[in-house]
Amino acid sequence: MIQTVGTNNAAFARALARTVLSSLACAAGCASAPSGAGAPSPFSPVTDVAALRAVYDSGFARVVRAVPSLTLRDPTPLRQLRDLCLFRTEQVHWAKVEGDAYVSAEPGVPFEGAGRLILLGRGLLVARVGASRSGWLAIVPPGHRILRAMPGFMGVDMGPTHALLIRPAAVTPTWAGLLFVHHLSHLQEAVLGTVKGNLTRQQEEQVEIRVLWRTLTAADLLAQGNLRPALDIVIGRLHPDSLAELAEQVDTLDFSDFRFLDRTLPADGPVSDAEAQDRAAFFTVAFLIRYAETHPGPLPQLLAAIDHLYMSRERN
Repeated sequence: MIQTVGTNNAAFARALARTVLSSLACAAGCASAPSGAGAPSPFSPVTDVAALRAVYDSGFARVVRAVPSLTLRDPTPLRQLRDLCLFRTEQVHWAKVEGDAYVSAEPGVPFEGAGRLILLGRGLLVARVGASRSGWLAIVPPGHRILRAMPGFMGVDMGPTHALLIRPAAVTPTWAGLLFVHHLSHLQEAVLGTVKGNLTRQQEEQVEIRVLWRTLTAADLLAQGNLRPALDIVIGRLHPDSLAELAEQVDTLDFSDFRFLDRTLPADGPVSDAEAQDRAAFFTVAFLIRYAETHPGPLPQLLAAIDHLYMSRERN
């Protein structure tokens, strides 16, 4: 079977990436990349794959340590986050990309399902046989042609042997951990069969919202419970009457609002424009998710608000 590598909803992910205030990247001290042909990459490349693997492992370990002990009153996102930590420990292994093939990077752990990476046009395809109940993590070697098909930090292979491909780009440990929470959640759903077949756009957005809610939970734990109150402060200043109005108002936020949220987390400043953009995109959608937490309503309202948010960015 041949499957395309990408996020669960590539268009949704691209749109979220456009919910970026350019002032965030600039104020963070990152060079602003001009658009057009020949524009420099927003990523800060690294060549030491082993060191980058350690950054991701240490970042996710911070999340694991922040997850509290199990209680009967745990909200769903927290239970899902605890399950994700267990999934990473028991069912996910590091692999390497050598040429056009995956190989295990962990001694004594064979790679399940022979896989070969095939680049067709702008899409990364993986052909293999067999199915696996394990997930794989692989940092793509610097300069590999696969990187031309990876617009972001990561891409999830949704094929029978599931792998999370990681760009060889610098990232701070805290945000490496949150990137892992987000993308490992998609990997977990693929491995466990939670997501099957071709989803409708609404179904894809529902999956993405579930993953974003889990990521917000992880971020708030890393912030020692200070992120959600910080979101409440900014939302309270905006005085929105609805999710739809809040989706309009986020356009009025400036760098100071995002920096206020960023400072709740134990992280240094972003090490690249790409990381700055990811942070801003996450915080922008976190406003809507937090409002939905404090003003419960039908899920379609949240879907519509996020849909409005990214459609307005597409138009711009």
